[in-house]
Parts: sequence; C-alpha cells; structure tokens
Amino acid sequence: MTNRYNTLHKRYQYNINELKKILQNNNLTTVKADKSKAIVIIDKNILEKKGGNFIQENNTRSNFNVLMLNFYVCASVGTVIK
Repeated sequence: MTNRYNTLHKRYQYNINELKKILQNNNLTTVKADKSKAIVIIDKNILEKKGGNFIQENNTRSNFNVLMLNFYVCASVGTVIK
C-alpha cells in the first residue's frame, strides 16, 4: 500500500510541476473565481489591467488599495492548483 501511494504521489507531483512550467512559460496564472470554488487560468497582464480598472472605476486610489493589488498580483504569480 505504501509503495502504491508513493508512486501516485510522485505522478501527481510531476503533473503539478509540469503545469507550473506551462503556466510560467506562457505568462499565465491561476486565480479563484468570485465566490465559487472554480479556478480560472488567466494571463498575468490581463489580471493586472483588470485590477487597475477596478481601482479606477471605484475611485479607490489610496495607497493601501494599490499595495493590496500589487500583493494580490504578486501572490497569484506561480499559484498552483492544490
């Protein structure tokens, strides 16, 4: 049983690493979609634009919001489905 678990774990880890490489090579990232449990793959540049547009449309130009947006974008880079 232990050997079987190790083999499956190695396969899963390999697949996760390959997915990570594909996302990094294509400038993509994964983000949680709204309030659902869905995960969306999105281009990092589009994500930054959407965040910037959200701040401008809602007139929230405070330094705190800009810092939080930068943190969100940086935190989502390299995010892997677990």
